[in-house]
This record gives sequence, C-alpha cells and structure tokens, in this order.
Amino acid sequence: MDLMTLVSATVAALTPYFGKMADGAATKLGEYSAEGVGRLYHWLREKLATPSAAEALEELRQRPDDAELQAALRVQLRKRLASEPSLSEELTRLLGEAAPTAVEVNQTQEVSGDHAAGVQVAGDHNQIKIR
Repeated sequence: MDLMTLVSATVAALTPYFGKMADGAATKLGEYSAEGVGRLYHWLREKLATPSAAEALEELRQRPDDAELQAALRVQLRKRLASEPSLSEELTRLLGEAAPTAVEVNQTQEVSGDHAAGVQVAGDHNQIKIR
C-alpha cells in the first residue's frame, strides 16, 4: 500500500471510532483497546510522539468530523512514516486488523395486495418512510 493510501485509510478508520466515543458509545477509550481500532489508536499515540503529531491526534479524537483536523493528522502521520518507513508495515498490519469484517445478509420478502408496500434494510441508523 502506498504511503498516501495508508495514511488516508488510517484516518478514515479512526474517524467513526472517535465519533462513537464522542456520542457516548464508549465511556472511556480503554473499553475498545482490545479491538482493532483501539489497538490502532494506542499504537498511533505511542508512535506519534512529537508534540504537533500528538496534538493532531488528540484534536481529531475530540472533533472527528472536522475535515481540517483529519487533514492535519494525515500530514503528521505522513511525516512520521516518511521519517521511519519500517512503521508502514506495522501500520498496514494494524489497519488490516481494524477493518470491519464483512457480514452477509440474506433477505426474502413477499408483498401482495392492493397498495401493499414492503421494505428491507440492513445496517445501522436507517430511516424509512413508506407513503
């Protein structure tokens, strides 16, 4: 994986994780430390040791939807990986562990009759209006 793709994928993996934390899905970060994204986050905290990199990670954790903060972390992460290329291999492995596993969903529906309507949805936070 090239450097820019790795950096972008890392920030993309962290952003929803931080969003769940901000929404109160986790009362503290340590609850997820055994899971893939938690390990990724803790690894980044350790490896991004410069003050500006640590600040970029912490600011994104506090405001994960801020595109400028996402960009700031990408810049800091790119600098760190460029200065120590061996970290890219570790990060690639951690990112692979953090990737969500695919879930197969099979649905069957039979709808009949006048003005009948049916909907099937898989996933989270879906909203459906049938009129």
